[in-house]
Amino acid sequence: MGYTTFYAGKYMNQYGVNRDFSVPPGWDWWAALVGNSKYYNYSLSINGTQYAFRDRDTDYLTDSISRMAANFIKTRRSDENPFLMVLAPPAPHAPFTPATRHNDRYKDTKAKKTGNFNTPMQKDKHWLIRMGPSPLPESILPRLDEVYRRRFETLLAVDELVLNVHKSLTNANLLNNTYIIFTSDNGYHIGQFSMSIDKRQPYETDIRVPLMIRGPGISPKTVIAPVSSVDLYATILMIAGIEAPSDGTSLIDTLPLDRTLLIEYRGEHSVGLPSSGCPTDADPNLQSCSKFYGCKCQDVANNTYACIRRVSKKYNNVFCVFEDDEAYIEAYDLNSDVDQLNNIGKTMKRGKRYKFRRRLKNMSICQNSGCMR
Repeated sequence: MGYTTFYAGKYMNQYGVNRDFSVPPGWDWWAALVGNSKYYNYSLSINGTQYAFRDRDTDYLTDSISRMAANFIKTRRSDENPFLMVLAPPAPHAPFTPATRHNDRYKDTKAKKTGNFNTPMQKDKHWLIRMGPSPLPESILPRLDEVYRRRFETLLAVDELVLNVHKSLTNANLLNNTYIIFTSDNGYHIGQFSMSIDKRQPYETDIRVPLMIRGPGISPKTVIAPVSSVDLYATILMIAGIEAPSDGTSLIDTLPLDRTLLIEYRGEHSVGLPSSGCPTDADPNLQSCSKFYGCKCQDVANNTYACIRRVSKKYNNVFCVFEDDEAYIEAYDLNSDVDQLNNIGKTMKRGKRYKFRRRLKNMSICQNSGCMR
């Protein structure tokens, strides 16, 4: 018995900008955002044909995704083939545009001033973090507060989308036989380590995401266990009754409480010379340098790293190696250093550092069950 598949929302950066609106294999119903994240005045590739959405009263993107999802659910019956539905609203991605009805709902909210917020220059961080200005100028901080507020405001429409999907499943008598997975593809920093706004660093702000699952056989509770995005693949296959190799584990099963996870990122550089108005514009290796945010660059070609993140009842640590000219190491014991202010990568005993390196190498090349360690 096959699945009917449905996708609506952002697919990937710049999808369709070259006029190729083709539908990737495996999708029966397709409504993908053309280009990068937008909230108003956008186009969708609907089953391979481009349609423009220009009405500011009705065409807020999250609302459009919500309507299409509800309409799709209305066509389903409990005795039909099962379905897989993926909804991918860009919110709270830049440009942080809330629905008009949600403007200023969080107008008095300010960015969290964590222990690592707007720190002076930390000499024990990799070189991109060490670049100035550190701390950020005081004039920049209200702009960070504004981003924080508007991100929350964009998510109010996502809350409404979730409610609409839940009601639609209930009305179609499908809720009790449907698994719902709610998560995100990345975290976000807002001022931590004097980095303005972005998502591409190996710190907890950037690598951790929300994850909620409800469905048949799942009791309401909070589970504290190390999980990774690769586990979603294994989880969905298990729900569908499909056996296939996977680097992850099903989240429906009993979760291991002692586990090492792999984190990888490859740095990006500018295409051509930047024109941000910052002194760094002469260096195309740097990216996302904004004069509006104090010219603190957010990425660079060699901001490429691999990390292992171990979580257990006893251990809570991260060990990262950067592919830069310094082969820089960052490591933190989060049991005693939750804000990741004290890099112990260079000061730990040589034997311990060797074990971390060996584990990182093994995790970088592992496959299938060999990744579950």
